[in-house]
Amino acid sequence: MSTCSECGGRVVVNDRMEAVCTACGLIQRPENVGAYLLRVGGEASHASPLRRVGLAHAGSLIGFEGGLGSLGYAGKRLGPKLEARFLRLQRLQRLQPRMGRAESFVEGERTLLRACAYLGLPSLMLSRALHLYRRALRSLEGQAPSRLTIPTLAAACLTIALSSWGRGAVTSREVIKAFKELGHRVSFSSLSRVTPWVKRALSLRVPPKHPSTYLPFIVEEALARRGGASAEVKADVLRIARRLLDRLPQRAVGGRAPRIMAAAAVYGAAKVVERRLKARGLVTQKTLSEVVDAAEYSIRAHYSKLFKPLLEEVA
Repeated sequence: MSTCSECGGRVVVNDRMEAVCTACGLIQRPENVGAYLLRVGGEASHASPLRRVGLAHAGSLIGFEGGLGSLGYAGKRLGPKLEARFLRLQRLQRLQPRMGRAESFVEGERTLLRACAYLGLPSLMLSRALHLYRRALRSLEGQAPSRLTIPTLAAACLTIALSSWGRGAVTSREVIKAFKELGHRVSFSSLSRVTPWVKRALSLRVPPKHPSTYLPFIVEEALARRGGASAEVKADVLRIARRLLDRLPQRAVGGRAPRIMAAAAVYGAAKVVERRLKARGLVTQKTLSEVVDAAEYSIRAHYSKLFKPLLEEVA
């Protein structure tokens, strides 16, 4: 049936694969539209989605030339119910974004636009983050870190742009919070893993952050995972951890991962606070390793070598 169920006008298929009446504009129900009309879709036979946008189909035969159509793999005609299911699946597949580089560009750029608007960043910071993101996405053809997602890559590029030109106006913790508020699964561990890769891939000479910049986030996350603590305890741990880092000579800071040093300082500060409160298990090495995505032995080695000798001085 290729006529409108209400006014009897001519029905055509638009670019969203919806059967629309040309006279009254009513969108027809799938069961009221002929299968041939939906299957053809008004497209030229040579204009397949694959050739039109040049994207990979991920192994699916739905919606492409030489696909299933109304025939099964054995060459037999599908039944009415199965054909109706196939046509519905074909329509949904055409509405969904295709797999391809263009979709990655669009998704990441849209995410950066929303994140910068949420954080109230100027357009100059947005343009620099977009520039880094586009360059990083082109570098994905080489070696990319494991479990890399587009939102994490966008967050890493925004963090680098902020650390290079933002003068510390927005911290990494605020960036992570903004992406989480926007519905993206970006964590501190994934961001700390992807950010160095972006710097290496783009040959960026960005000075590493001082370990003290990681302290507020690590203290908040580590104490929250251990059941929470009062604001006074958090403030004491944060203050002592900063004092431990300040007492380190500059030569001891260089060449080490700042987030691991910060975690070791928090562990040492927690030891001092536990001694004062006569408590145990305020923060464990396992909890810190989960927060900063580092091995427990790395945190333990940094603590034993750098901060353990300083505990008596800051107690």
